[in-house]
Amino acid sequence: MAVIYRSVREKCGRDILRLGILSVLLVVGTVFVIAPNLFLDYKVVIANILREARPNHLGADGLSFSGNLKFYLLDISEAFGILTLPLALWGAACLLRERQRGSLCLLTGLIYWVCMSVLKLHWSRWGIPMYPFYLILVGTALADLRKRAAAMPKGGGLVSYGAAAFTLALLCNAILLGTCDTKALLVPDSRALALSDFAQMGITAENSVYEGYTPFDPAGYLDKTDAFRQTGAGIEPTQENSQKAYFIMSDSFYIRYRSEPERYADKIAVYEAVAEKYPVVYKLEPNGNRRVSKWILRDILDCLDYLRQNVTCGGSAITVYALRE
Repeated sequence: MAVIYRSVREKCGRDILRLGILSVLLVVGTVFVIAPNLFLDYKVVIANILREARPNHLGADGLSFSGNLKFYLLDISEAFGILTLPLALWGAACLLRERQRGSLCLLTGLIYWVCMSVLKLHWSRWGIPMYPFYLILVGTALADLRKRAAAMPKGGGLVSYGAAAFTLALLCNAILLGTCDTKALLVPDSRALALSDFAQMGITAENSVYEGYTPFDPAGYLDKTDAFRQTGAGIEPTQENSQKAYFIMSDSFYIRYRSEPERYADKIAVYEAVAEKYPVVYKLEPNGNRRVSKWILRDILDCLDYLRQNVTCGGSAITVYALRE
């Protein structure tokens, strides 16, 4: 976009091709230096791209193009505090009003936002590359507010102090969130802890029906609600799973199903029937998952509280039901 803008402004159409090719080569070369595996393991890269481009995934599908746009906008704004959203919009208005050539690079964030929203799935992690552009808009608004405050005959000092206090709170929140995320990543995951317990209890992949986000399928690809059937005697394993002794579940699937009860009523019914009929022989509840708030002050207080806690387990709750006596 910058190349096209410069070439049109200077009325030199040939630069679009010349500088465009140069820009692409620079980007490709930089990516190769940073992550050469993207080129050397291209088959794996292509396979991952095709897998992530799938149209359906539990808890990450079902939104339209406009729904995805809204999802990423709210996800980013709530990550830094919902009060940053009007500031970001203000910053965007400032850039449009001033029409500075240097702000043209921010179109990259806009283009990325639109491209991600075209896809069928939506993930918070896919929005991370948009964070810098969003913060630039917030910073632009705060700078404009400071400039306007300096020009006020009265009350400008109070407005300036308010902008400075908000900037400090935003910075503290970002630092604390990063520190908490680091601590959370260092906490042992429930799948690893449960796997150690299973070895002592004699629970194996061979004698169990296990779903995703559990020790035997940590990546989370397996949905095993189809391993059960409803009969006159109630819920029971299907014929091919009749010799299994345990059902290992994670609350990751169940929580996602519960968020769309009408769409997944049959699957929710399976979990409820299993919980009603079979006894629980093992349950591991995590205590290392921190709370997240869209309000900056609340987030700061929650982060400080989380940093003081002695957490021993993160991830999803793991529950094991005994299918046979």
